[in-house]
Amino acid sequence: MNVRQFLLAAALGALVSPIYLASAQSGATSNGAEVQSPLGAAGGLLAAMGGALKGNHQNDTVDFHLLKVLLPASLPGMKRTFAQGENREEIGVKSATAKADYQGAQASVHVTISDLAGMAGLLDVSNGLVKDTESESDTGYEKNATIGGRTVHEKYDTRAKSGEVSIIVVRRYQVEVTGEHADMQTLEQALGQVDLAKLEAMKDAGAPAK
Repeated sequence: MNVRQFLLAAALGALVSPIYLASAQSGATSNGAEVQSPLGAAGGLLAAMGGALKGNHQNDTVDFHLLKVLLPASLPGMKRTFAQGENREEIGVKSATAKADYQGAQASVHVTISDLAGMAGLLDVSNGLVKDTESESDTGYEKNATIGGRTVHEKYDTRAKSGEVSIIVVRRYQVEVTGEHADMQTLEQALGQVDLAKLEAMKDAGAPAK
């Protein structure tokens, strides 16, 4: 589960409980007043969710085209076979994503760049909990590593020869590289092809006009 999925799951959990409570109370009256319906309660929560999840960070998510141009045109020994981008809204939370697939003689690699500005509040609360796991077994490992002075999180399955490496840039953008039949060096090299400095320069993109 990547950071975006984790944060959406957390938001959904926060949303479900009030809806369930409203459902249990549906049809009940208090002093002759009708209790708000579950759908009405859900609508109100969804309307407020976007602002609440942003916390003190009021930047809008960028247009996905700004992320798509950062996808490498190719990787060492691999051709790009597919690329796409999208802006979407889920349970009141906006996000922007660009992704691409790359194919070599045997290995395949997938690069995803996401703008998590719409979940900045939850990201602050999580404070990197997702990437703090570190473990090792006969079949693989999960750990933090340093690449180019930046902390990344790596996970690798030695039997399946598949893994992932991810990074959160300026507490806003997530870059995730996954691969099949690829070693970790290949995945790290793929991450190195993404212009992380450009993402850092886009820290305040989408800020409201003053």
